[in-house]
Parts: sequence; C-alpha cells; structure tokens
Amino acid sequence: MQLAKLLFLYMCKFSGLFFLSSCICRKKLQILCYHGLSFDDEHNFQPKLSMQPHKFRKRMIFLKEKGFEVLALQEGLAILTDGKIKKRSVVITFDDGFHNFFTLAKPILMEFGFPSTVYVTSYYVKHGNPVFRLAVRYMFWKSRKKKNEIFADIPCMTLFGFEKEDTEKEIMWKLIEYAENYMDEENRRRLSEFLGKKMGISFQDIDRRGLWHLMTPNEIEAIARSGVDVQLHTHRHRFPLDANIAKQEIEENRAVLEPIVGKKMRHFCYPSGVWNKTHWKALKEAGCYSATTCESRMNSAKTPLLALGRFLDAEDIPQIEFEAEIYGFKDLLRYIFRFSKKGTRSVE
Repeated sequence: MQLAKLLFLYMCKFSGLFFLSSCICRKKLQILCYHGLSFDDEHNFQPKLSMQPHKFRKRMIFLKEKGFEVLALQEGLAILTDGKIKKRSVVITFDDGFHNFFTLAKPILMEFGFPSTVYVTSYYVKHGNPVFRLAVRYMFWKSRKKKNEIFADIPCMTLFGFEKEDTEKEIMWKLIEYAENYMDEENRRRLSEFLGKKMGISFQDIDRRGLWHLMTPNEIEAIARSGVDVQLHTHRHRFPLDANIAKQEIEENRAVLEPIVGKKMRHFCYPSGVWNKTHWKALKEAGCYSATTCESRMNSAKTPLLALGRFLDAEDIPQIEFEAEIYGFKDLLRYIFRFSKKGTRSVE
C-alpha cells in the first residue's frame, strides 16, 4: 500500500501535477510543524517527535532551492489575512521547546536565514528535568529486559495497579499515569532513576545528554535574542474544555515565558493538536490572536485564525510526500475527496 502511494505521488510529480497544484494554491499559506531533532536514536523511538538533523537540513535545502518564501509567523498571518500572498509561502514552527531545538535545529535555520516560531510548554522549563512520560517510555523502548525481570521484586506493584496478566505496555502506562497524578516532581525523578537501574538504562545519562529536556530559561532567552519567535503552548501540555483551567494553563505559561523573552505573547499552539471551537472563547479572553492545530491543510484568507492548519513533518515522512504537501497537491486531493463524499451523500 505504501509503495503504491509513493509510486502514485512520483507519477503525479513528473506529470506536472505538483507544479499545477502550486499555481492553484499560490495564495495559500503552508505552516510546517516539527517537534525536535535527534541526538542519537530518538527518531527510531518516536519518529513523529524526532527527525535526524541531516533529513531536516535536506528539507531546508529544498525550500531554499525551490524558491519558497519562508516567513515569520506574524508576517505570514498578516499577508494571509490581507490577501497579499504572491508566491509560495511557508512558516516553520516547532512544538514543545525541546533542548535539541537550541542545539541542533536553530543552527540549521540560521544557516539558511529562515525565521521560525517555537511553541514552548513551560512546566519542564521551570523544573529542569527530562519530560517524565517521554523519558520513561524511552527507557522501556530501549531496554532489552523482560517485564518479569524488571518488575518481579518491586514492592509497590499493587500501589500502581499492576496485574500479573498486564502487558509491558499496560504496565508502563499505569505507572506513568499513577506517577503523574499522585507524585510530585522530585519523586517522579527518583522513580525514573530507579526504573533506569531496573531496566539497565542510565537515566543519569539521559539527563546529562539533554534527551527529552526542554530548553532552559537561558536557552530560551538566547533564541529570543537571536530572532526566534517564542510563543504559547500551555504550562503542563494540556488544554481541557473547562474554560477556567484552559485560561489558567495560558496564564501559567505566560508567567514563566514572558519575563524570559520580554514581550507579550499572542500566538498559541494546541497541545497534541487537539482542539475544539469551545476553546475559542478562552483563547480570545486570554488575548490570543492565532492558534495552530496539527491538521494537515493549507491556510487561506478564510481559515479561522484560531484553527490554523499545519503539516506535521517527521522522520517517517518520505521526501516525495513532503513535496506533495508543500506544493499543495495533497491539499487538493483532500478537497476533491471531501467534495466527492458530499456528492455521494447528496445522490443517496
């Protein structure tokens, strides 16, 4: 199936349909979404969260060589709403604010002179530990030990709700959920160190190398001074429908980040791209001008600014699929598919 899909895209590209799509979509804005680049094997663990640096550089080379205009988010939204986009335009965004943006991604972006926006979630900026659930999942993925070797003599098995028939994945998620709901940050770190020893993986090494760390306040200040646009992504990477909790997440996010970057923050990214129109009231009351999703679609002047589409580029996206998205070909396919479904329903 994947091979057939790739062959179809290559045929469409060499028959000129990508170029035709780019002409049709020339007044639309493509927003690219990345999460981070990998220091080691993170792209094998979570290909949606980590991309190899050389692959990211290849994407940037493509944008440069093919004449795409890479715009800052505010500039892109301004010319989009004014209807003044004249050529193929792209905005580059990163979610979460991982340490690897500072170390790996920012130098590549500076090499090409491309502006970017980083949506930063701030809890782990404040606490300075690796993101707990990512570090634990990474250790489970990396460990070669079986679950009976890891958990046989853990005294608090029943406390976490483990059962003998649970799979390793079920055990992992029960442990993560218990720790996130009932442990403070200090005890979650101790648990991470303990699990690392049981699994034969050095949590201290993960910590030292900055794997699954967010940027420090000093790193955020440095990228802001260099021109990177730092924006809102909630404090705890959650954005419930409850308006009071949602607004609290934005307020706490701002309280951490705005003193660091020294500016009012007006752009927002939904955690995990999950959104609902019910969120819009809280966003407007919080003074947010725009909000990005993770829904693959290009943006036109009619796109609601609080539901902007983005293409989530990742390690597991082949180059030809990236080109199909960036030229607008897949956007046209999605439109044709929706139109055909409506037509089928009306006939029925």
